[in-house]
Amino acid sequence: MQASSSSSAEGSLNACHRLVDDPAFQMGSVAGGSDRAALAEHLAARHVDRAEPCRSCWSRYLCGGGCYHEVARRGRPGCDYMRGWLAFCLRACVELAESAPEFFRRTTPNGAGRHVSQSSDLHNGRPWG
Repeated sequence: MQASSSSSAEGSLNACHRLVDDPAFQMGSVAGGSDRAALAEHLAARHVDRAEPCRSCWSRYLCGGGCYHEVARRGRPGCDYMRGWLAFCLRACVELAESAPEFFRRTTPNGAGRHVSQSSDLHNGRPWG
């Protein structure tokens, strides 16, 4: 398992630069190296299939559950924004695939991208929201 981390001035390795002073997100030290067990526990506990309200959200695999810092400090106030933004992007992708399918052939290696022929291909017939 390869992951990046941020180090504090004191030498702790943390999940990201915004969490360098939070012991709950410490993943080892510069002197001792990465704590693989702490990293695995961190990732397992925050996986979108286990986290609430992520595990029942249609966008969980696109969103990834949000920023660890934001979730720890403020909860998930941005979920509606993220779902709206992702729905917009997916609709734009469908519209582009329907109106200009050559775009995807030009922007994927050897035109190998799967052609999206109907909006139901992206959301399995369920409403976007």
